[in-house]
Amino acid sequence: MILIIFAVSGLFASLKSSGETLSGKINKAKVSLKPGLPLQKDYHFGLDKIGDPSQSKKALKKLGATWTYKDINPNTPSKEIDDFIKKVEDLGIVPVFNLSTADKKYPSDETTWKNFVKKTTARYDGDGEKDMPKLKTPVKYWHVIQEWKVHWKGTAEEYVAFLNMTGDAIKQEAPGAKIILAGIAGRAMEALIYKYNLVKTPASSEIESKQDGKSGYEDEIKYIFGNGKYDIVDFHSYEKNYFLEAKMKLLRDIYKINKPVWVMEAGGPFLKKSEGYTDEKSAQFLVKQHVQAFASGVERYIWALATAKSGGMWDSEPWINMPLSDTKHKPKPSFYAFDLLADKLKGFTKVEDLTDKNIGIESDYVYVFKFTKPDKTVYILWADAKAKYSIPFPGKSKILVTHTPTTSSQKTPKTESVSPKNEEVTFDLTANPIFAEIKN
Repeated sequence: MILIIFAVSGLFASLKSSGETLSGKINKAKVSLKPGLPLQKDYHFGLDKIGDPSQSKKALKKLGATWTYKDINPNTPSKEIDDFIKKVEDLGIVPVFNLSTADKKYPSDETTWKNFVKKTTARYDGDGEKDMPKLKTPVKYWHVIQEWKVHWKGTAEEYVAFLNMTGDAIKQEAPGAKIILAGIAGRAMEALIYKYNLVKTPASSEIESKQDGKSGYEDEIKYIFGNGKYDIVDFHSYEKNYFLEAKMKLLRDIYKINKPVWVMEAGGPFLKKSEGYTDEKSAQFLVKQHVQAFASGVERYIWALATAKSGGMWDSEPWINMPLSDTKHKPKPSFYAFDLLADKLKGFTKVEDLTDKNIGIESDYVYVFKFTKPDKTVYILWADAKAKYSIPFPGKSKILVTHTPTTSSQKTPKTESVSPKNEEVTFDLTANPIFAEIKN
């Protein structure tokens, strides 16, 4: 990847569609991101299901993912955990632990559970006491139950009691540790964003009907939000459409959640080939979802399927469509899209959504995002339908345009160099995202 250093003093954009020039309105607040992990790395980009390191080590290092997570319960052998830690350390990836009981219920013996939690925390907290031998990367973030309510077989009250007991035990051993709330399942959140009219699509009635009979679901979520002791909120985002902004709006505006938000399971488009899935759409979707997540205020976002798995649901659609590489670790277009995205946005500190649209309604929009880094600025643009969008660039700068890879043969993405006319560049936009920056 080529790193291009530049600065842009401002943005005054105009949309040119059907021969008509429209004034672009900046109608979104600036979002400043403060990654929480006190280490000298960028932690925006995560990957799960990272596969056999003997086959994927080189690829994973190239991709630039910096964090992942592992499920742990009292039956997980210590050697398995140690081996996982060693693997991700070698890859330069920081681990997050997801804790649960083996049966996903409230423990029958609280003392035994708390002792397990304390012992596990002490082994991986990096304080120099009772640590795993040669531990280099301490575990600072602890996810308590992977997903509500799929991975919990008790009540909301029982989960809150479990969450608080577990978090207290962790912080007794590691006071600086952060507790992550169980992730909210994607389909449940879709039902809720429709309930509050945060998005309107033809699919809304379908989703709502499938959620009938779950009238108590929202009350349970509110109870957990209001009574749990946690530092970070998680929701899951296996999407067919771009609903992530609306889900963030639900958390921020409806439920008034002001804590950091991570997305610890994500992938898409969640489609079968018969529903229109293609590898090209997958690569485009990956870029769009990451960009919209960060622009909405998500601090960390993980693509849940780095490498395809075999067996069970993993061999069926839509799950088999989402990984970045197949079971033989052969990269798909989304692999190279992730590589491009993580490289271009590494270390960004601020993102601005310059799109003039109503959130969540997909109808011929032009999407424009400005990412600011300490030494450069990158614009990412695409459109629902063919359109033109103009950005002013000062002076006689050359502008590098990089296109999202959409085939497996595009190991190096297509680029072009353009010159501003009257200190402005007009881009021809399609559904495929482009990256625009001043060429060094």
